[in-house]
Amino acid sequence: MFSVVIATIRPNTLPFSVRAVRRQTREDWELIIVGQGADPALASFATQMKVLGSRIRYIHLDKKGVSGARNAGIQAAKGDWIAITDDDCEPAPDWLETIAACATSVERLHLVGGSLIVPPRPFAKIATCPGGLCPKEVLYDPAATPQCAPSGWDWCSANFAISRELVGQIGFFDEYLGPGTGAYFPAAEDTDYKLRIESAGLRMLATPRSVVHHTYGYRYGIKAVMNLSRNYARGNGGLAGKLTLLGDPRGSVWLRETKQKVCYLLRQPRQIYRLPFAFNRLRHFTHAYHDCLAHFTINQQTGLLQPL
Repeated sequence: MFSVVIATIRPNTLPFSVRAVRRQTREDWELIIVGQGADPALASFATQMKVLGSRIRYIHLDKKGVSGARNAGIQAAKGDWIAITDDDCEPAPDWLETIAACATSVERLHLVGGSLIVPPRPFAKIATCPGGLCPKEVLYDPAATPQCAPSGWDWCSANFAISRELVGQIGFFDEYLGPGTGAYFPAAEDTDYKLRIESAGLRMLATPRSVVHHTYGYRYGIKAVMNLSRNYARGNGGLAGKLTLLGDPRGSVWLRETKQKVCYLLRQPRQIYRLPFAFNRLRHFTHAYHDCLAHFTINQQTGLLQPL
């Protein structure tokens, strides 16, 4: 059986995500919706969910934070596989069917990640939409090729599924990483999870056949674009700091490469318009990196960030 987990703060787009899950060609699923915050519309939607049957459950958390919400959903899940998507996305009808086929055809598989399709860009609008991921059909076995993922392999947190055995070995998402007021570094929670799975040597499959549409993912206006850029930079900088705390040299390499990108743009007159954005990313990345080193340590039992 599959457990589908959706963390939500958006009651306006959540019904479309729920509808997409209910339209799955595979029927052995349960849906766990984890609402966050004080929006009364979420509580109203939770009441409506009761008429859709016992396969749909609603959990509410007062504090916003996607990592904490996903963790609550994973803890409540009953399925052998846990599939995760976002509240502004719509999985294709064969989403779970495709994941199930992958899980049965590949030995010792613990994760399936797929495509995140972005809708057409709005004409003449300043807008950004995370996604645009279409991986190749490729298996990554970190035990065979440590820290060397195959070309075309990748996945993101809006479209992936994990086995229950993986949760037992890896644990939960780091709640100091990821979007939401509960997180100190508002991105990179999926990259952190990816690296932890990699370190454990567990096999992960990427496939373009597992499709989720980021239907309502566009954010409009210069402020939204800059905020998203800042959040990604701060999240990635925090994760780079975490890697350094773990003794992983990739953290300091990531910081150096981020600085090198700005230096490269300085030598490209035709790219000068990109410099303000690059400097902004570098500033937030660097501050988050040093904030992580100054204010956090690693919990040796869980591998998660822990405030000093």
